Amino acid sequence: MANNKTKFTVQQLTRIALMAALVFASNFLSFPIGDTRIHLGNIFILLAGFYLGGLHGGLAAGIGAMLFDLFYPGGIYITSAPTTFVFRFLMAYTAGAIAHTSKRAGRNAVCNTIAAIAASALYMVLYLSKTYISQALLGANMAAALGVVVSKARTSSVNALLGVLAAVPLSQLPLPFRK
Repeated sequence: MANNKTKFTVQQLTRIALMAALVFASNFLSFPIGDTRIHLGNIFILLAGFYLGGLHGGLAAGIGAMLFDLFYPGGIYITSAPTTFVFRFLMAYTAGAIAHTSKRAGRNAVCNTIAAIAASALYMVLYLSKTYISQALLGANMAAALGVVVSKARTSSVNALLGVLAAVPLSQLPLPFRK
């Protein structure tokens, strides 16, 4: 009977850990706007997908963003950590899967732009849907829930735009830890 378990090499685990650390740290580079914030995390989440591919980039992004939620001062994001892991994993996975199509290996700027836009749009849909559902579960009426969603959509759009505009040019750098 064959062993079909996927095993990670030390080199792959090191790359995942390095990108997770960059995602974690870049989330702290932020400034608050109301109950949300503008941050540089999306840049490194997209880069994780571009540099490491779908699965490894997704793991790096999910782990780094989840750790940010768990260790943010005051613990205000702790309850979001599980969904953050899933949503950020899916964002980087999408970016990596698209950027690595047809043996491009995340090096094609046009493909990376498409990947970054698609991944950012996916994340925004997930995040804003979660926001609306959370508001509804807390008893907010539809107008109030939509008001929170619109407010978060503004800053999320800025974060997405910053991510796309910075990650695509940075993805062209010849870094030694690239997959």
